Amino acid sequence: MTTLTISEVNLLDDNQFETVFENVIEHCKSAPVMIKNLRPFKNVNELCDAFQKYLDDINKEEKLAVLKSHPDLAGRLAQQGDLTPESKEEQRSAGLNDLTEEQKQIMDDRNKR
Repeated sequence: MTTLTISEVNLLDDNQFETVFENVIEHCKSAPVMIKNLRPFKNVNELCDAFQKYLDDINKEEKLAVLKSHPDLAGRLAQQGDLTPESKEEQRSAGLNDLTEEQKQIMDDRNKR
């Protein structure tokens, strides 16, 4: 993966920006659509703050949709190998790839709640 400077981020065309940042908030493609209009960013912290503010500012129903679209921990998508690269890494770093069958069943039961 290529690392971009904040100057390069600010110079991305709209489509490039949306593609690069489409998964910052997983499965929430509306976030980069809105945030691209806030450019130029002074630094990475300001860019991160824009995504946080987006989440803070959306209404309750939109927040619920964001939460519901996030994959279950060690759930069906993980078992099928259909997680985004970011989710794969999150779940790997949390040790969810190493669960026993019993632990997977417990996670599956809790994901259904």
